[in-house]
Amino acid sequence: MVPEHPSRQLGKFSFIRIKGNRILLFAKYSKYGPYDTYLHLSIHEIRSDDRVGPTLWSFDSGVYGHFDIDNFVPIKSSENALGITFGERFYNHWQLFDICTTGTDASDKFPLIESGRIDFGLKFKSKSLGDKSSVILSPDRRILLKAHSSEQRDYETIDIYYSDSGDTNDINFSSITRLSIPIPRVPEDIIDFEEPELAFSADGSKFAIAMNNDRVSVWDMRSKVPFKTFMKVAKSDYNDQPAQYLQFSSGKLGKEVLVFESLAR
Repeated sequence: MVPEHPSRQLGKFSFIRIKGNRILLFAKYSKYGPYDTYLHLSIHEIRSDDRVGPTLWSFDSGVYGHFDIDNFVPIKSSENALGITFGERFYNHWQLFDICTTGTDASDKFPLIESGRIDFGLKFKSKSLGDKSSVILSPDRRILLKAHSSEQRDYETIDIYYSDSGDTNDINFSSITRLSIPIPRVPEDIIDFEEPELAFSADGSKFAIAMNNDRVSVWDMRSKVPFKTFMKVAKSDYNDQPAQYLQFSSGKLGKEVLVFESLAR
């Protein structure tokens, strides 16, 4: 289902259940050669046997000049017909975009139109404007996770923030706890650390983190205890990148499937 393009590199994709017994395919691409970014969105029926049915609507085009696709994420919404919106992360807010599938409201046939913003009181300190620290918002917008980044670290540190506000479009967060997760490594290796990947389950009760050396662990938000850890044995093979495409299914609550691509050889 995920489109392949000979001139593009797939960055990340996810399948998101939306209102009306439908599913949304969301995929990011970058172009080989002169750098450009592309977005694929398509809406599909879900058949009675839970298989994906025909395409009802799709968009596939470049997004340069519209938003930064690296900081572009889906966010649950109760205020539109699809039940999903998208947010572009900035220093102290998310800019929100709704999908227009009719072609009548979007200028230049671009289907994502600005629909608001989420402001939050917490200011994230960045080393530079190009900081790519991993920050994700729970599906109900009540919990925020931020992964710290520092060179030659032995632990991945996750700060957990909880909303102080009842307004999901004007949020203040306070820190409630910090998790330190050991990073598997060979002591003599000098590792070029990559930012971890983070993913929430559909109900926000769990989160997963993918770290260097293909370690993936699933944590309970309430107890702050890991459910399960998937990890290859750390060895000096210069393959120290995190697993990719980390995501939970958005199907039946309590029976989610976690998927990721391991880069272990």
